[in-house]
Amino acid sequence: MLRANLAKRWRGFAAYEKALFKMPHAGWVKYLSNNMIQLRKSKFTDIFTPHVYRLPSDLSPTADAFVQLEVDRAEKIRDKSFQGGQRHYDVLKINHLDLLDLDSSRPFLGQPQHNIDVMFPEIKEMYSEKKDQFDKGKEFLSRISCYWKNAEEDKLDWALAIQLLSCPNSVYGVGGIGSESFSDKGSTKAPIKDIQKAIRFMLPSDFTSSNDLYEYHFIDQEHDYSAVERKRMTASKSEISYNYLYHLPPGLNSIPIQIPTIIRNAEFTSKKAPFDPDILEYIIYSILITPPVDMGLVSEIERSVRQVNKKKKSNITKSSSIDSYAIAKLAMTLCRMELGNKLNDAYISRATKLFTEMYKNYLAERDRSESDPYGRTWNVDGAKTLDINGELLSKDMSIRYMISDISEDLGIEWVPLPLIKERANINDNTDLMISLQMLMDHGHIIAIKNMNEFKAI
Repeated sequence: MLRANLAKRWRGFAAYEKALFKMPHAGWVKYLSNNMIQLRKSKFTDIFTPHVYRLPSDLSPTADAFVQLEVDRAEKIRDKSFQGGQRHYDVLKINHLDLLDLDSSRPFLGQPQHNIDVMFPEIKEMYSEKKDQFDKGKEFLSRISCYWKNAEEDKLDWALAIQLLSCPNSVYGVGGIGSESFSDKGSTKAPIKDIQKAIRFMLPSDFTSSNDLYEYHFIDQEHDYSAVERKRMTASKSEISYNYLYHLPPGLNSIPIQIPTIIRNAEFTSKKAPFDPDILEYIIYSILITPPVDMGLVSEIERSVRQVNKKKKSNITKSSSIDSYAIAKLAMTLCRMELGNKLNDAYISRATKLFTEMYKNYLAERDRSESDPYGRTWNVDGAKTLDINGELLSKDMSIRYMISDISEDLGIEWVPLPLIKERANINDNTDLMISLQMLMDHGHIIAIKNMNEFKAI
């Protein structure tokens, strides 16, 4: 299977990237020294401005900030550590940009691009069959479901779209979407493999290997699970998405999932279909969207956590692996899917409805798979029973109670991380961050300011 590779770019550049190439002194900040920076013109490919910029003492943008600079005239660099022909600009002002400001270069899926309909008639035919859906604003879902028969019946289009677009890190800690795959098609594992093929087919190879932005993993054996768990718990990546292709053996606590991926009536009909560059362009644009969460919306997110935990308590043996922040993460993904610039209560309301329906399907599949010897790879009788706290240890819960105590003692709502470190008297910062992430996974705390302030729920 021929897959896209963003580093090599044999598929070309996205429209927004081309627009950025033409914008003078614009891009993502990379520090060369304390006061010298260069601008990266693409988040996915190492293309930089040919010149560098000198910062005054009162200006210091954060690394990787998306900016456009106002500059003075260029001068030749006299520092021998730089290439002899390079020039630098003195920075006068820094204007922070939003990707969504580049309106004219937003991806559009209303019709097949890149002459794909001419090169591959089957894509044109699939598009024609679903043209009415494009008129309803579900372009991304429709283009994905073109490769499947009956995808809508299983909500497979939603499951795949949510996984492909992931979600950014936010009040719940590390970002990413987790899923567990199920098939109702007897003893064959082919449908599960089709899910894997479809996702690999649409994601660039960069995202299924180690990178700094977004990684997607398939979990079908213990060492895959361990690698993903380690990256999530240490927050070594800002977004880690994953799919359990098969059930893990007892004794391993599941990394939390938000949605199931279910095949009942759906059939992958395009195993030899061409790669769709429009899907890729949509993905690499939308995953750069990180919707901010207004403080006024935090209470809505807390309410969604309590709602999920209530469902988990009533079905604890089947839903202990469901993420307490599932609704919040789905809302973030919906915002990305529609190229929205701000999370709001409408997204949370729609995410709640979507979660409720998919959660119902998840419970049904858990019931079926536990009674079907072909639906699992281990003996259910040997699985351990979990409570709502799952794999939380006493030291994790002590951190939760500590946050609550500090809040009450000092009369503050949000507890700064330095205070937690001081009160906990923990020398290993990694252990503390793992405990905090575990508490967020189970909906016991919420975070703001890039996981620097915490509140007990």
